[in-house]
Amino acid sequence: MQLLNVLIEVTVLNESSFKLAVEFSDEETYSLMNYKNNKRKSFTSSDSFEREYDFGEYINLPFLKG
Repeated sequence: MQLLNVLIEVTVLNESSFKLAVEFSDEETYSLMNYKNNKRKSFTSSDSFEREYDFGEYINLPFLKG
């Protein structure tokens, strides 16, 4: 699943890690897309998201997988 029509900010922190950040609006419903089967799903979040990852690390979030 991937979040549609919302900016996902990617900031490179160093040669081995990066930060993902998304600003969600309170009680707004967002669309998610599964590109394997072209199906859409709704997602609601009232909290903004920010987390650091290592390059090559699997990301498994409600709004982004890969």
